[in-house]
Amino acid sequence: EARWQVLDGRVAQDISAVAYFFGRDLRREIDRPIGLIQCAWGGSKIQAWLSPQTFADQPDHERFRRQYEEAAERFARELQRWRADGKNGQRPRPRGGGPNHKPSGLYNAMTHPLAPLTIRGVLWYQGESDAWMPETYDELFKALVADWRRGFHDPELPVFYVQLPAFENAKWPAFREAQRNHDIPHAAMAVSIDQGVADDIHPPMKRPVGERLARLARVHVYGHDVLPGGPRLESVSLVGDGSGVVRLRFVDVGDGLASTAASPGGGPLPDFALVGADGKARSAEARIVSADTIEVRSPQVAQPVKVRYAYTPVPSGHLINSERLPASPFEVGVDPG
Repeated sequence: EARWQVLDGRVAQDISAVAYFFGRDLRREIDRPIGLIQCAWGGSKIQAWLSPQTFADQPDHERFRRQYEEAAERFARELQRWRADGKNGQRPRPRGGGPNHKPSGLYNAMTHPLAPLTIRGVLWYQGESDAWMPETYDELFKALVADWRRGFHDPELPVFYVQLPAFENAKWPAFREAQRNHDIPHAAMAVSIDQGVADDIHPPMKRPVGERLARLARVHVYGHDVLPGGPRLESVSLVGDGSGVVRLRFVDVGDGLASTAASPGGGPLPDFALVGADGKARSAEARIVSADTIEVRSPQVAQPVKVRYAYTPVPSGHLINSERLPASPFEVGVDPG
């Protein structure tokens, strides 16, 4: 039932705000019309967007279908018992979710009909419903991108996705790290850690997210010479003097690193931690020592094996570059060499 519409104030009320700001910014920068196709369902799981072919071709993914079917069967049994008991007590809640949770539940009606179209790229902002399973999200996201590239007949179809923002949920730091670690060619991540709200899973600030996605498209699709995003970690190593100091080097820093929460005069940066051989993370002192380098130390960690930045649900500050674009949170191993 979809049709193309010229975007005006009335139409804008019913579309994704992130997509709107993406299109508006890109339209201004490349000076040509932008067509946006909204294909979205709130609260969906990633497996709902995968094609049946992917489940057939990759037996490992079949476990998600089994999990959904088993949950649905449990719900049907509970509902039957509740009705047989005269509907006493609270009605059982559905298990497994609706079509937006069912494996391939959204694919046929929402993705497949678009495949005849030629598109320049895909924007993906999802993960809240899957944050409890960071260890499996990587394989599912790779399968989803492969689905799109097969369906749209473009093996290098650009994909730009949003890392989840700050939110008070203990699972989110590990999930954001899983998103950061995607190594998919022709895919790039927009960081939104500075746009979250601790007690609201729907952050109200959509414009920065849309404009950061547009920046990725400008760089990777249209070849513009601008910073693609915030500082990106390039290397991690120990300073070779036995002090236990970890040196971090970044790219995409522009005119240099900065922090939104550092004390005046180049004081220590918040939200850094070192992990020792005992596996415990301890707060660490981090300082910017040059335009692209930070050094991190902790008297409690003589031999660090990992370094963390903003590895909490809601960080207190943000490492940024000269264009005030934030770095992604991370947890990475320390190279002993």
